Amino acid sequence: MLNKDLMKKIGLKLDVAKHQIIQKKPPKEAKFDAEEMKDQVKRLEDYSEFLAEISAKAAKESHSSLLNIEHGRALAESFQVYGEKFTDSRSLNTLSLGAILLTVDNCTKTIQDLKQKLDTVQQENLGDSFQKLLDEEIKDAKTMRKKFERLRSHYTQATNKVKQTNAKETVNMMKLQDAEMERDQAWMELEQSRLETLSMLYWTNEWTRFLTMERLCLYVEALHDFFKEGFRTTSEILPQIT
Repeated sequence: MLNKDLMKKIGLKLDVAKHQIIQKKPPKEAKFDAEEMKDQVKRLEDYSEFLAEISAKAAKESHSSLLNIEHGRALAESFQVYGEKFTDSRSLNTLSLGAILLTVDNCTKTIQDLKQKLDTVQQENLGDSFQKLLDEEIKDAKTMRKKFERLRSHYTQATNKVKQTNAKETVNMMKLQDAEMERDQAWMELEQSRLETLSMLYWTNEWTRFLTMERLCLYVEALHDFFKEGFRTTSEILPQIT
């Protein structure tokens, strides 16, 4: 769901807008800011496509990374087994090799732990977080937009009904009045939905933009830590084996 601060802002804006709607008499032909709605919808669609693709590929990368880490740890185990074997042989010819293998074993295990940490951050921030955004905030915004489209269709039908009633040779004033009341009510519901939908789309898009940038920063920080710690580890070990 949208965070509380954003929802509070939306609520205040809608309270004012609803009051304005009640005070207004709907025009015979209600016009809506189609370009503004179109722009917000396009942004939401672009964000949805982007988040879905990144989330899916992050999940795929995570699966591949876990397999890679598993193989890396298996390699480290082999370094350890043969390192201990050569060290215990007490042969001067293999003693130094055994020590190097054990050192490389420790280095490999450390690198795999760093990979695991990076993979966790990647999955949480690019996979799970983006998927949650798609399943909650973006889904809610799309649902509200569908409601708006249904109300717009209803208003169009109500408007056409007024036109058809008024176009007859003998106009039934009671039916015309009922049709106009139905049209006016449809307009008020549509105008309220328009404001709610635009607000929801706008704040959802802004929240998505903010959250995406935040998660990308966390991911880049994790990459930086991975390479920094990996460089430090190998720098400490390299003098021991050369």
